[in-house]
Amino acid sequence: MPGRFSLNVGFAMLATILVLAASAFAAACESEGTRQAEPTVSSTPQPQGDPEAEPDPEADPVADVAPGVVETPPPGAPQVKVTLAEWVIARDVDSVKAGETYFLADNVGPNDAHELVVVKTDLPPGQLPVQDGRVPADEVDIVGAVPPFRPFSQASLTLDLAPGNYALICNIAEVENGKLESHYQLGMYTPFVVE
Repeated sequence: MPGRFSLNVGFAMLATILVLAASAFAAACESEGTRQAEPTVSSTPQPQGDPEAEPDPEADPVADVAPGVVETPPPGAPQVKVTLAEWVIARDVDSVKAGETYFLADNVGPNDAHELVVVKTDLPPGQLPVQDGRVPADEVDIVGAVPPFRPFSQASLTLDLAPGNYALICNIAEVENGKLESHYQLGMYTPFVVE
């Protein structure tokens, strides 16, 4: 069984590869003239277009999403580091012992807000029921969730987990460029076991 150091190194390498792949994809899109504007942070509003017009919710998909909130881990609770990126979820451990567990989620973006939803299920994580691009809460056992948070920020969640099989998913579904974009259906799920 690999040691904790090799798992952490492997996880760091995976996160680096994900960021580099996303950057390469964004550069390729930009060179084809299809890249969307990236969100910017400014202390002074910049007037654009008709000041009377309603804001376009598709113009900046993370405009109304706050950075994540990180709480202090409970003493003695195992920590699960989760990386969220377009369109993958990676975790640094496959399983933990039953009981209080601390999840530290890192949204490496590069463009979208993500959330971390913990679902207790015996179904394979990619085969959960879906309606309108989302896994319906009334059809699965959602144990807890980190609400959507901005790219390049972190958020945490502490849950008291019973033994069993789980899926870690991003359950955001949004309309971008006139098409439904389901983060879950694009591959943002991974299995997780509590022993």
